[in-house]
Amino acid sequence: MTYKYLSLFSILISSFCSQAQNLDSVSTFPGFARDDAIAEFNNGKIYCGLGYAVGFQVMGDWWSYDLNSNTWEKYDNVPFAKRQYSSSLVWENYIYVFGGWSSDENFHKDLWRFNCTTNNWEEMEPCPGKARWGTAAIKIGDQAIFGFGQDTSVYFRDTWVYDFKMDHWITNVEFPAEGRSKMLAVELNGMAVLGLGQGKASNFNDLWLYNPLLNNWTEINFNLDSLAYMSYSNFGNSIYLNGGQDFSGNIKREFKVLSFDNINEPKILANRKLVPKARGNMVLDENQNVFLLWGLDSNSQRTKALEKINFSQNQSSILEIDLFPNPSKKDVLIQTNKKFISLKLLNHLGSVVSDRKFSSTYNYKLDISNLKKGLYYLNVCLEDGSKAILPVLIN
Repeated sequence: MTYKYLSLFSILISSFCSQAQNLDSVSTFPGFARDDAIAEFNNGKIYCGLGYAVGFQVMGDWWSYDLNSNTWEKYDNVPFAKRQYSSSLVWENYIYVFGGWSSDENFHKDLWRFNCTTNNWEEMEPCPGKARWGTAAIKIGDQAIFGFGQDTSVYFRDTWVYDFKMDHWITNVEFPAEGRSKMLAVELNGMAVLGLGQGKASNFNDLWLYNPLLNNWTEINFNLDSLAYMSYSNFGNSIYLNGGQDFSGNIKREFKVLSFDNINEPKILANRKLVPKARGNMVLDENQNVFLLWGLDSNSQRTKALEKINFSQNQSSILEIDLFPNPSKKDVLIQTNKKFISLKLLNHLGSVVSDRKFSSTYNYKLDISNLKKGLYYLNVCLEDGSKAILPVLIN
């Protein structure tokens, strides 16, 4: 299996030196300007729709933008209730849409998926929990975690695990902190990172790590602003975080790059008042280009703009790591396109079970024959000081 990581240290100077170089116009959406919508990338296209549009309209339209042909395509309206504040994710050739808000007393707990080949919608098994909006959605392998959100009086802290292949909700995992909506929720190396968001009396600035194998939560020690309504995405060991607003409704127009090379000691690699857009959608394509769609412009007006921050300007900064075989029961061959000087293998508890140091090398065969079955994490330290963490499954 090949993993690709973008070494952000090497492009901070070129990519973050001025606002003009970072936000490039790509296209103008032909429909209504909006925010609180959904957008996902799959098979060369950005699929998008729903949300709250200019003129105080809750939307039910569905579109795609082809990155190669620079064209928009409008599909039939969604076969379910118009809504905003839904959550979405991609699994294989499908885009899943969960929950949302249609009116003051009309919330949803239904789950739908869009087939990007046939362009058809299909209703899936609804969530066993209560209807809600401002929800979270994270894909981890062939399962997803849906949950959080709010209704008129309750900020939920329940999360529900959904199996894509079975179309079935298999368990409920309770979040140990306060309930919230409009939060950060991403997958990193087979685990879920969740936090920030809006609660009943305040916004939050905490981050939590959920390990699906152990079914437990761990709080991450990280000092962030208390925000909700962010747009975000992730690549490798980094999270890109844009915009947001505080509990008083003040819009924050900052772009952050959060590094999780060491999950217990995350860092802010960049914190710039870079992008004048907030409350829109962030999408990454297969080339690690970051697209920002819709949201509020610098005058807090809803916008039709599709814009791009390109993180693949410096192709020499791409780190490629091959692990083979993975899963394995005897040994794993590690091959990279950049020299590395050390390897650490950690078990699910974070304990180091193997520690190897080198003068520098591009490959190494790691013996794992004496280790128990389970999920481990390989920490690769490069000669230039950057790091990558990769999952290794021993079967």
